[in-house]
Amino acid sequence: MLDRLYLLAYLRGYAGRTFPRPIRRLVAGSALHRAWLLGHLGFFEQEGTRYGPAHPYEIPAVSSS
Repeated sequence: MLDRLYLLAYLRGYAGRTFPRPIRRLVAGSALHRAWLLGHLGFFEQEGTRYGPAHPYEIPAVSSS
């Protein structure tokens, strides 16, 4: 149940949406806030590799031949 809530917060952050100010004050510093922040900053994991601002996702170069 909590995992789904964290996922929804993450996806809301990833989409660039914020919570209303009263809710932000209630969840500040919690795991829910951390999930939203990770989404907002663009962190994700794929096939066991973590990506984020310090380790960006590399898009393979497409040759134009």
